[in-house]
Amino acid sequence: MSDAVASAGNDKTAIAMSNMMERMMPKLERIENINCDTTEGWNTYACTADITQTIAGTSRIDKTRFKLSKVNGEWALDN
Repeated sequence: MSDAVASAGNDKTAIAMSNMMERMMPKLERIENINCDTTEGWNTYACTADITQTIAGTSRIDKTRFKLSKVNGEWALDN
């Protein structure tokens, strides 16, 4: 987002639009209560976590489910 502001220069409209877009983008605040259980083999886990994010100045917490697998020695999120 800062690149957009930098390339906008002194164009007030472009700067205002860039600032508005920055406020609308979700900001990850924290991840808590992570719980994972082994599933489908040794290096695959079904997980849940509470994700706190702020969008347009409003903070909210969502319970999220995700799958985590080890692929080629690296941990990756699955669909």
